[in-house]
Amino acid sequence: LCCGVPVIAPAVAALPEFLDPSNSILFTEGDIESALNSAFEIIPQLDPKNISETAARKYSYTNIGKEFKQVYTELGLI
Repeated sequence: LCCGVPVIAPAVAALPEFLDPSNSILFTEGDIESALNSAFEIIPQLDPKNISETAARKYSYTNIGKEFKQVYTELGLI
């Protein structure tokens, strides 16, 4: 994502929490063929610069550090 490349991934586990229609194509199990076919239509409409900038902000060292600090604080570890 930080490189501005859209992701094609199964909608399993935590992936839907990190991916959305602005940066990816999520597919249900067994539906990869449909996802790949729709990728040719959807991917050209996605903005690589926006994907990259959003991911860089969201997953920066600063933001991830703040999230870890919040979790550790809630657990009473700091």
